[in-house]
Amino acid sequence: MRTYTFNECYKLLNVDPKTFRGWLKEADIDPGHQVSRADRRIRFLTEAQLERLAEDHGRLLRAPSPASDEAISPGAFKLLMDRMQRAEEEIAYHPQQMEEAQRYVEDVITQLRAEFNEHRVTLNGRITELVLSSTEEFKQLQEQLQGVLHKVDQVTETQASRLNQIEAVSQADRDEMKLLREQLDAHIENLATSLHSLVLSLDGLQSRQEDLLQRLERSDQDQARNRASLTALVAKEREQMWLKLAEFSTGAESGKRAIVEIRKLADVQEHRLTELFRLFAEEITTRQAHTDTRDGQEISEDVEKSPIHSRKLGELHQQVEEPQ
Repeated sequence: MRTYTFNECYKLLNVDPKTFRGWLKEADIDPGHQVSRADRRIRFLTEAQLERLAEDHGRLLRAPSPASDEAISPGAFKLLMDRMQRAEEEIAYHPQQMEEAQRYVEDVITQLRAEFNEHRVTLNGRITELVLSSTEEFKQLQEQLQGVLHKVDQVTETQASRLNQIEAVSQADRDEMKLLREQLDAHIENLATSLHSLVLSLDGLQSRQEDLLQRLERSDQDQARNRASLTALVAKEREQMWLKLAEFSTGAESGKRAIVEIRKLADVQEHRLTELFRLFAEEITTRQAHTDTRDGQEISEDVEKSPIHSRKLGELHQQVEEPQ
């Protein structure tokens, strides 16, 4: 950045030294902190400070005289020497700073890879926990990435600014800076690629876990429906079995009652037949006692013609037909 001695500032701003000192005080510029290394008596302002004073007080900066034979003042020459010294220091410091930035980026990449490997080793045993914490970890990684990118951007901006300052001094340094910037961009791109792969892996894992949860839910629902169907079927079969048992019990009771009634009727009929045969035997015995002289044919005819016999046979026939 170009610098101007106070004498040059007086001429460019067209202002007297007293007024110029008042402007410096208003702009909060301490001239004691801006002195030449070659000569502590020479004070200066930077180009930005000079433009600020001109803008604050409505002054147009006077262009320096284009005459090539104009002599350079001792103060300007010493400031030029200061600028050359600073440029040399920047050139000497620049490679070291770029190397430190590169080491920092490599350390960050190594740290991220170590963290990624650690997460990958424990990932299979922590699927459930990872679903709950993956969002927070991803946010932390994003914040770390943003911080790294921000630092890299700051380093890049700083180096770019310094490169712009040194560009007028050394073309070789500018080429070297360009190469270092490309290397830094390559490192940043690799870092972004690695983080993108990590994000894709986390998204894939989350999708697989969501699919597994959906399958488990569908399996639980199917099992619940099967249990409900089986319960209904068992209840229906049990109800039908009880109905059949009730019908069978009712039929058995009816059969028992019918058998008892049949046995009673059979006993009554047997009793009546026994009584009838007894009466018939008594009648035959009586008839034999009164008709010993009659032959067998007459006895049979008398018996058949006997009203008692006819009546007994009719009763026996009627009693036999009644159970039917």
